[in-house]
Amino acid sequence: MAAYNKNDLVKELSGLSGVKRSEVRKLLNGLADIAYREAKNGGFSVPGICRVDVITKKARKMRNPQTGRYIMIAEHEAARVRILKKAKDTISPSRKNLIVPLLEDGETPAPEVEGPAPVVPPEIIYDDFSVAVSFKCKACGGEIEAPAAAIGLASECPFCGASVMIPAESEPGTIHGPKIEEPTTEEIVEAKAVEAIAEAEVMPQKNKTIRIDLSTLEVNPEDAPKPKPRIVSFFCKNCNQELEAPSEMMGMSSECPNCGNTFEVPFFSEAGTLRGSDLEKGEGKKSGNLSGRTIRIEMPDF
Repeated sequence: MAAYNKNDLVKELSGLSGVKRSEVRKLLNGLADIAYREAKNGGFSVPGICRVDVITKKARKMRNPQTGRYIMIAEHEAARVRILKKAKDTISPSRKNLIVPLLEDGETPAPEVEGPAPVVPPEIIYDDFSVAVSFKCKACGGEIEAPAAAIGLASECPFCGASVMIPAESEPGTIHGPKIEEPTTEEIVEAKAVEAIAEAEVMPQKNKTIRIDLSTLEVNPEDAPKPKPRIVSFFCKNCNQELEAPSEMMGMSSECPNCGNTFEVPFFSEAGTLRGSDLEKGEGKKSGNLSGRTIRIEMPDF
C-alpha cells in the first residue's frame, strides 16, 4: 500500500471542503510557514495534532561510533514536536486497554484486574557526561572520560583500541580524579641524593678517580716538569683588536691597550683567534701574521 502523501491530502481536503485544489495547496503551504515562524516565538500548535517549539540543548560529549573518538557538540537550538493528548488517545489505545489478563490452559480467561500501570524502567543515556569518571588506559596511558551510566561496562580505548573497563571512581591525577600532590623541593633534592649515592656504590672501580702520590715515584718533585700556564685569546669588542691574557686574569676586568675600552677576560679562547678552538694544533705557530697581530695583557701588580 502506497504511503499517504501531500497530493492525497490536497485531494481529500478539496473534496471535503469544496475548495479548489490549488487553494487547498496554498492554505497548507501558508500553515507550514506560520508554524515555522511561530515555533521560534513561543511555539505553535497544529489544532488537534501536535505542538512545535524550539528548545536549547546544552553542550555535551558524544562518541563517534565510526571512529571511536569523542567529539564535543556545542550548545544549539533544536526543534521539538510533541503530539497532543487528543491525537495520542485517538491514534493509540489507552494504557488500560493494553493490560491483557493471563490465560491458563483449559480455563476461561481471568477477569480483568484493575491495577497500577506497569513500571517502565528509565532510559539510560550513555552520552550524558554531566556526571562522568576519568581514568587512564593501561596499555597506552591515554586519559579517557566516560559517562557515569557506563560504569562497569567494557569498551575500547579511543587512542589504541585496547579493551578497557569503565571504573566506578576516577583515577587520581585525571580530569575528574583527585589532584596528585607535587613533591616539594626538599623531597626532590633528597631523592636525587639517594639516587646518586646508590649509583656511586654500584659504579665500577675503573670509573673512580685514583690519586697518584709523587712520593711513590722515583722523581724529585722539584725537578718534575711544571705545566705551562694557560693563555686565552679573544677580540676587543670595541676595536676588534686580538688580545691574549694568562689564565690568572680570567673573569677580571682590564683595558684594551689599543683603544682603552674596558672588558672582562673570558674563560675560553674565541674562535678565529690565535688560540681559538677552530684552529688546528700548531697552526698559530705556522702563521706568523696571527702571532704578530696579538697583544698580550699581563697580570697587573697589586
